[in-house]
Amino acid sequence: MEFPIVETGNSTKERYKACEVIVKFKNNLYAQDAIEKISAPFKFSVKEDFHSKDGIFGFTIVKVDCSVEEAVKFFSQLPDVEYAEPDYIASEAIVPNDTYYAYQWNMTNIYMPQSWNIETGMNTIYVAVLDSGVDYNHPDLNSVVNNTYDYDFVDNDSSAFDERGHGTHVAGIIAAETNNSQGVAGINWGGLYSTKILPIRVLDKAGSGYYSNIAKGIIYAVEHSAKVINMSLGGKDPSTTLYNAVRYAYLNDILVVAAAGNNGIYGLLYPAAYNDYVISVGAVDENNIRESYSNYGSNLELVAPGGDNNYGILSTYYATSTANHTYAYMYGTSMAAPHVSGLIALLMSKGITGNSTIRSILHSTAIDLGASGKDYYYGYGLINAYAALTYTSSWEPLIVWADISGNVATQTYVEENGTYSMKCPPGNVKLYAWQDFDHTNSITPGDFYGYYGYPSYTSPVSISISANMNYTKDFYVSSYIDTTYRPTITQEIIDFKMALIEEHYK
Repeated sequence: MEFPIVETGNSTKERYKACEVIVKFKNNLYAQDAIEKISAPFKFSVKEDFHSKDGIFGFTIVKVDCSVEEAVKFFSQLPDVEYAEPDYIASEAIVPNDTYYAYQWNMTNIYMPQSWNIETGMNTIYVAVLDSGVDYNHPDLNSVVNNTYDYDFVDNDSSAFDERGHGTHVAGIIAAETNNSQGVAGINWGGLYSTKILPIRVLDKAGSGYYSNIAKGIIYAVEHSAKVINMSLGGKDPSTTLYNAVRYAYLNDILVVAAAGNNGIYGLLYPAAYNDYVISVGAVDENNIRESYSNYGSNLELVAPGGDNNYGILSTYYATSTANHTYAYMYGTSMAAPHVSGLIALLMSKGITGNSTIRSILHSTAIDLGASGKDYYYGYGLINAYAALTYTSSWEPLIVWADISGNVATQTYVEENGTYSMKCPPGNVKLYAWQDFDHTNSITPGDFYGYYGYPSYTSPVSISISANMNYTKDFYVSSYIDTTYRPTITQEIIDFKMALIEEHYK
């Protein structure tokens, strides 16, 4: 059978047009009526005055010889100006060129093509997949999986290689390498600069696992930098050990996602039933109708594509000694859960932080299905990736600062592509990085944190900076659990952070 390849161009990386801004004058003034009153510290000219025929709607495009940011700030404070903003760039909804993408109906149902214009993932975000392991040699996963810190709690060794296929399928939904002209697309685009998978094997070849191993896997994920834990598994019996494990993860600002169960009954499996600390996920079909096998109840939180025997979820699979099933259809709430985990990873990659905030965004933006409002069969509804990623709330910058003799010498923040640049005075410098995940203005468990030399050294390594020299310094940041050693967050850093947030939401 031949599969079509859908070709697509890359969307632009620029956010707005250079050297031009949109200005809206009050009372629908035409620019020529107001422009002569303006004296600016830069040169500007009117490129176009646009007004509807009835004069109700209008705006002016102004050419400037300064930065767009400077022009927007200047025009915004003028008394005759209602608003000024960049001329932002839009692009077509991205259709990945992965060979089998045309068969992934689940991606369009949750508005992923529109969402990939906004975010495709960031490599500081790790999603722990507690499952049957992951085939990290898979061509769509080999650059995605962190098999340095993977662990197998079934055989108690350091290789969480998949011996069943279930975990590999789940991992592909979350972050299969995307737009690479092969295989399938992941919700996160995988690859070197995107979201990573941390495989933790807690299920055996038959797909079964002990609660004790699942609990150990949860703690291991917390201690190895995961920000999201996906558990496409569950048991019928409650457990204090399992409850305490998911609670521990949640209190360390890790979001836990679990499958509701495939029994078609009232009542969720555990740990999905622990809805104080776990996001429970049910399944819908290609028409967004609840699948009859999907468990339901008052603590069901969200639904996502799970598919059925006729329209399954296509994702990565594993090879056996008798067959080379590199990709396969599977269905169930096991497939629904990683859609939610993948979306959470995208929100975190975009800088949206805070467990309660992220859950609130998912609830507020979900597509209401079934009875109006939250109900037993659909929870808050079907996840809507585009609506969630365009929700304006709770952005936190990843800040980098240089310390000289205990004082903040300079500071900046990390761009979306993971790079930063700052001018630093000469001297012996220590570099720190921090993202205030829970918005407390201090370093707490679950925040992203790191320094030059972390985690190999227990304190930052000094860098000798000379005048008029350029330096490239990469350093590691992770979800921070042990807060024994941490610097004081000064008021200067807090003020810098708050100013960045204010500017972000202008």
